[in-house]
Amino acid sequence: GTRIAVMKGGVIQQLPYPMTTYEKSANMYVSGFIGSPSMNFVHGVLARDDEHMVLKTEGRDPTTIRLPRVAANLEGLAGRKVVLGVRPESFAANASEPDLTGTIDVVEPTGPDTLVVLTLGGQSIMARLGPKLAIAPGEPLGLAIQPDSISLFDPDSGNRIE
Repeated sequence: GTRIAVMKGGVIQQLPYPMTTYEKSANMYVSGFIGSPSMNFVHGVLARDDEHMVLKTEGRDPTTIRLPRVAANLEGLAGRKVVLGVRPESFAANASEPDLTGTIDVVEPTGPDTLVVLTLGGQSIMARLGPKLAIAPGEPLGLAIQPDSISLFDPDSGNRIE
C-alpha cells in the first residue's frame, strides 16, 4: 500500500501518502500520532509584531514566538487563538536571530541527536538537536524554526488551519 489511514474511534481522520500525513496532517490528532517524538503544540494568539507574524502564548508566563514565515493568508488570522504545531526536528540551536527562547528542563543525548525539553511561556516543547551541544538544564536556549515546518490548528476543533 502507498497510503496510510489514521483512524480515531473508528473514523478515518486522514488517508494520504505517508509524507503528506507527516508534513500536512489534517488535524492535531494525526499530528500527535505520527512521528516520534510527536509534534509540539503551543497554544496562543496570532499577532503582527514589526516585520513578522508572532504567536503570543497564553498561560502563567506568556512569551512571544516569532513565526519565520509571513504568508498573506496568516495576516487575516491576526487576533485569532490558534495552536502552533512544530515537529522536534524543525528547530535549530545557536541561531543568530532565534524565533523563541526557552529554559532547558531536560537534556537527553541519544548518540546521533540530543533531545531537549524546554519550558516556554509555561508550556513544554521538545527539540531534536545535534549531538554535540554544550547545554545544561536551567540555561536559556534560543531556537530557530524552519520556515516551512509550521502548522496551525484551530484550538476548538483541532483541525488544520495552515
